[in-house]
Amino acid sequence: MAEFIYYRTRMSAANTETLMAMVAKFRHGESLFKGHSDLCDTIDASDLGGVPWQCSSFQYQGEIPDGQVPEWMTALYEVYYRDPCDVIKNMIADKTFEHGLDYVPYQEFDEYGDRRYENLMSGDWAFRQAVCFVLYPHQSADAVASTGHHRERWEHAWCHVCTNHSRE
Repeated sequence: MAEFIYYRTRMSAANTETLMAMVAKFRHGESLFKGHSDLCDTIDASDLGGVPWQCSSFQYQGEIPDGQVPEWMTALYEVYYRDPCDVIKNMIADKTFEHGLDYVPYQEFDEYGDRRYENLMSGDWAFRQAVCFVLYPHQSADAVASTGHHRERWEHAWCHVCTNHSRE
């Protein structure tokens, strides 16, 4: 139900309340959840391998103009989260997701050649982290790397294309 409400339909709290009331009618007054808040509390209480909730506060640190200052520039914001790295490690280790996660970046295209995005691994960021292209019009990478001047050019291009790799 959480997948349907939050992922597939991105349902508002008001519509979630309506859905809960409809489900209760079909179940002779017995609802799966008391409402939107109960559903959120159930999700928040879900065990994620012991990864605790954390809170970070932040505030705008830029220059504040003279005169009337927008409220967002002085407000203190709190963000609650669970450590994404620990959550992902636990998800990968969970057999429930054994066949439901893409571990390798990919690009998918429809029959018209338009790019399809489904999740993080189908996006450009993940693809760029794992896949690097070095193109030279009339030389292979090996031929380019074999001479001193060209080797330097090749290493320079590699470092700019693959920012996550060092020169070693």
